[in-house]
Amino acid sequence: MKVLSYIGILLLLTFIGVERPAARMDEAFLVDAIMSGDARSLSRMISSSAEIKLSGMQAEYSPVQAEYVLKDFFKRFPPKDFSISHSSRQQQVQTYVGELSTSSLRFQVIIKLNQQREETTLFYLAIVER
Repeated sequence: MKVLSYIGILLLLTFIGVERPAARMDEAFLVDAIMSGDARSLSRMISSSAEIKLSGMQAEYSPVQAEYVLKDFFKRFPPKDFSISHSSRQQQVQTYVGELSTSSLRFQVIIKLNQQREETTLFYLAIVER
């Protein structure tokens, strides 16, 4: 009986650990995350990998890799202002285009989200110097 209890607890912990936290991935969330340089929140929206383009470098990153790359970017270019100027939707893909201002540079930001059922994932992020 104890063995079954341990197995049940182990299974429960496994599912809790694997499940990503449900978070709203809307325009307000994106503005808040980028304005605060919150690389962790952005990277948590990546399911398995995302294409990220930062200042000319482009690659596929896992959520963990994306967090480190974005953290480094926001450390080098702390956000001063960010606003979304355009959004569009085609089938399950939501696209946002905005402008990020830092103390030294301005960047165009393009974000693409995949919305399937109840889950929204980030699959493309470009932050390109203007």
